[in-house]
Amino acid sequence: MRSAAKELVADAAVTVMVEQAAGGIMAASTSVTQQVQVLEFHNLKLPKLKETLHLQRTRAGKTLVFCRTKKRCDWLARKLEQCSSWVRALHSDKTQLEREDTLASFRGAEASTSKVVVLVATNVASRGLDIRDVSFVVIYDFGSASDYVHQVGRTGRAMEAGHAITFYVPGDGDAAALADILHEAKQQVPQELEQLAQRERARA
Repeated sequence: MRSAAKELVADAAVTVMVEQAAGGIMAASTSVTQQVQVLEFHNLKLPKLKETLHLQRTRAGKTLVFCRTKKRCDWLARKLEQCSSWVRALHSDKTQLEREDTLASFRGAEASTSKVVVLVATNVASRGLDIRDVSFVVIYDFGSASDYVHQVGRTGRAMEAGHAITFYVPGDGDAAALADILHEAKQQVPQELEQLAQRERARA
């Protein structure tokens, strides 16, 4: 990439490097209340999500749920139809027209007092999209610390407060990096995650 860039830009061009936090530690937004729930098994995530969305219905704004795979997005969207007033899946297997229609509908959807508006998406929705009024982010499948930072950043935008919850299952990886991010953002780190982080660091 650097070689290609040198061929395309002037000799006077300079390189600007942006670091997210001092010391190279990735940083998540401090305007977002971040909660990590360590679950023993993956099959505990769906009932926990439904319970979480039930509690979320009293809050204004929309909910964005991140899944690791396109297949999981479609599956989860179907599972959430009964507890959501509006729910759709967004991923790269959808046509451009479908994606644009879903985003336009999501932006215009309104939550009711009994149900919530939910967009279930892969990382296609973690960067570069203008989605306002997302008050709640659920990371259903934790992928990496880097993904986490971008996913959490979909809420708490434009100086608004946001809330994010992550379902972490032992074996997901990046426990130490996730714990560091939470510490850096002055968020509570669950004891189970701290223990997993310590084991991960000991193996490194």
